[in-house]
Amino acid sequence: MERYNLPSGGIEVIITHDHKITTRTPYLAPIDKALTTHKIAQTLNASHVYHPFRYFITRTLMAALVLAALGNVPVYSRLSVDSSGTLDEHINSALQIEQELANLDLIDSNAEAETERLLELELESYQYNPFNSNGEVVMPSPKDSPTEPTTTPLANTTETLNIPPIPQPRAAEYGRWEHKVLTDNQTLAAFLKAQKLDQIVTKVAENPTISANLKELKAGRRVFLRTKGEELNQLIYAQDENKAFVITRFGSQYQGEWDTTYYTARQTELGFQIDTSLSKSAHDVGIPSTITKQLIQAFKNEINFRNFKQGDRIAVIFEDFRYKDKSIYSEDLLAAEIQHDNKTLRRVRFSLAEGKAHYLDPNSGVEVLQRTAFNRRPIQGGRMSSGFGFRSHPVLGQWRLHKGTDFAAPSGTPIYATGDGTVKFIGRQKGYGKVIELAHEGNITTLYGHMSAFKQGLEAGSTVQRGQVIGYVGSTGRSTGNHVHYEFRQNNEALNPMTVALPKAGLLTPEERLAFNRSATRFVKRLAQLQLANDPAINNIKLTQQAN
Repeated sequence: MERYNLPSGGIEVIITHDHKITTRTPYLAPIDKALTTHKIAQTLNASHVYHPFRYFITRTLMAALVLAALGNVPVYSRLSVDSSGTLDEHINSALQIEQELANLDLIDSNAEAETERLLELELESYQYNPFNSNGEVVMPSPKDSPTEPTTTPLANTTETLNIPPIPQPRAAEYGRWEHKVLTDNQTLAAFLKAQKLDQIVTKVAENPTISANLKELKAGRRVFLRTKGEELNQLIYAQDENKAFVITRFGSQYQGEWDTTYYTARQTELGFQIDTSLSKSAHDVGIPSTITKQLIQAFKNEINFRNFKQGDRIAVIFEDFRYKDKSIYSEDLLAAEIQHDNKTLRRVRFSLAEGKAHYLDPNSGVEVLQRTAFNRRPIQGGRMSSGFGFRSHPVLGQWRLHKGTDFAAPSGTPIYATGDGTVKFIGRQKGYGKVIELAHEGNITTLYGHMSAFKQGLEAGSTVQRGQVIGYVGSTGRSTGNHVHYEFRQNNEALNPMTVALPKAGLLTPEERLAFNRSATRFVKRLAQLQLANDPAINNIKLTQQAN
């Protein structure tokens, strides 16, 4: 017996050696007797004979073809692959990676399911009722435990449980401070809505202490807001210099209380020397940038701050609002002294009855405590397009005197009165187009021509203040573009507005001058003490005396 094995998925065929070969005598048609015996023998020898090997090959090929067509027999082909491995190895490697990934997903899924199951079992396995029917403490035990729960009489049980304290929300003491002065009486809810904090109005109102103490916010008082994004973290409603109601956020809730310890409004005194630059030296000692800017404005006409030298000394006194010993807002520079280039300069802030504040020299006499009565320019910005003097007229083409100064600006730009006065003429006038003429003290008049429109409500005889809007830039009359033509006349004589010696007006009334002198005396004394305390020469003498 012989065994023949085909590739995987094929057919196994067994052939025994005693296989009998049978022959079949075919049907023979009548033949001519003329055929010889030799031909008959050849015909017999050509009859169908079943050979084992041929049978095996043909049947195998037929079976393979049928199964291959059905897709059940793997077809092998010899392909050219790179030297790193055979095609089978690459296929097996890819299949292995895919299988590993599938296994990992399955493991993760099973692990999650098992974890949830264990948690459920753990929760179910304990009894949460700490007392039994007799009032005895029952220690938690698994339900499936074969032993009975251990009971202990309540009176004889003393056990300390180390339970960590529940963390409390911390005060939200961070964010950027803003300062507001109330212009009228209003409710806290109305104030918060005006600050676009509508979302917290309800939360704040939920606290009875806040609602009871801040029913109405009084006009003229200060409010300090500490915000982070759209969230209000703190609010300070100042009643006076040392008392305020403070609202603070704790988590999602707000709490409020009156404070007489942490909030204070005071005058801060600081002195320092110039080491590198004014701004850096001031910052290093804690002077806010807003105060430094006011310092520069107060002395800008006397000092070139770029010429400061190392060792120059400065002393300042300014308003400072503080909470928990930190500055939350700095408002006005009250007084300052600068020792520079062997000179000592002082300025003291003083508010006039009209409300405008000035920085004045306390050593000045009455003649110095005055201000220029006129501004040089009738508009803010723009450019001087034509000066005072003879020129060729841009429209008439004639050589003639230009009696004023032209300032070019976009149409509609506001035009301001350069000094206090009354309206002498308002309307159209020849080549000036729409024009206003103002009369001032000292037989002085000013004229503003080529306006596009007048300020509503003005008429002849109206009183105007320096810096008040009287009209708007245009191009009416004989004009080639938008501008204002400005003239300055004294005794009806046209003068160059840019070079004329402008008259001065009294800055202070007699009452204001007396009040300023009192205030300036106090500030000068404090500045001198501050400079003395920061004088390095004096400090070195003190250190030497202490060492001896």
